Amino acid sequence: MKSGEMHVGATLPSALRGRYRGVAAAPPPAVGLPALTAALMAALVAVAALALVLRRVVVQGESMRPALAPGDRLLVVRVPPWVQLAPGAVVAAPDPRDRRRLLVKRVAAVEPGGRVVLHGDNPGASTDSRTFGPLARRAVWGVAWYRYAPPERAGRLRPPERPGPTTEGGDVTAACDPR
Repeated sequence: MKSGEMHVGATLPSALRGRYRGVAAAPPPAVGLPALTAALMAALVAVAALALVLRRVVVQGESMRPALAPGDRLLVVRVPPWVQLAPGAVVAAPDPRDRRRLLVKRVAAVEPGGRVVLHGDNPGASTDSRTFGPLARRAVWGVAWYRYAPPERAGRLRPPERPGPTTEGGDVTAACDPR
């Protein structure tokens, strides 16, 4: 056998051993240190970038019932300050009274000047803009868009349905935009 060749006949069935003697097998490609370092750096950059735009949040308290329950786990996507928030969106924002706490609330309104009014779905159990006033838009960290746990409640979060036409005392009224 020549140098660099590999004898494979010993691993083949006896009927085939004679045909494949002396077949050279190429060595596996070597992964050099620069390629491995580049791959690790790319992975670290990707993880760091993801940490800047995605956050996991656990709902605590009853303020967002029935839409969100204590223990629900949400993915919150960072939204740049120039993106306008729509009423009905569920957002995460630092509590203005204790910046270490992150509040999960629904956008009730966006005022002139871009200030955001946040309300909990359960007003009796919610500390929100009714207590601390509207927040500057830049104070809102991001939009909660997916509940990943518990599994039976997992799925994309959607704003509540807008009310449709209703009948009160025989008159038909509809939700409308005055503009």
